[in-house]
Amino acid sequence: MADRIITSEKAEQLLRKLSYSTGIEIATIARLALSLSIRYYNFEELSLNDTRGREIRRYSLFGQDELLYKSILCVLHNKEISDDEFFSNDSLVKKHIEHGCQLLATLYKEVNEDSSELLAKLGGVIEGEGAPYSPTEVTKINIHVGTEELTKEKIYFELNNTVLHANSHLVIMGKPGVGKTQLLLKILADIRHLSNYKTNFILFDYKGDVISSKDF
Repeated sequence: MADRIITSEKAEQLLRKLSYSTGIEIATIARLALSLSIRYYNFEELSLNDTRGREIRRYSLFGQDELLYKSILCVLHNKEISDDEFFSNDSLVKKHIEHGCQLLATLYKEVNEDSSELLAKLGGVIEGEGAPYSPTEVTKINIHVGTEELTKEKIYFELNNTVLHANSHLVIMGKPGVGKTQLLLKILADIRHLSNYKTNFILFDYKGDVISSKDF
């Protein structure tokens, strides 16, 4: 497991320049480059032979957010990513940082190398590029979780109905062997199906119940 990457010489020059002009640490500038590349993901295959630049340590780059970035890259590239594919001198993270440095260099040139204007422009990317929201465009996810014994009325968990609840926390309780895991798997499968497979999630399978299920 690599604990650091080394950028290209050209990327290092930009990182040092921006760090000096903004007062922001180089690792943080590199994280901005990574995020900018993810936001505008369209890079072609980049040559990663140049390792004459800046050494960036893994924890300095990600802090406690490494799992978040790895999850984002898995979704973006639509595949499972090994540790070497994720973080090494021949990895997606390095490609995105190199690509992001190219984007930062272009933005910096557009604002005549004014660091304050650059930061304002980056802030505009966050504030101005959000997807428009309309309640009518959101698919209702109503999951059938049971039936009322007396009335035979079906009971639904309206997962994304924020009128009924401010969050979608769900607790499944019961004695061993009553089917808690199977109920959870059904709910997860229903979420995918009812949202037309547009809802993704991260599942922590601590006991290995899911990975051992061939049907799920």
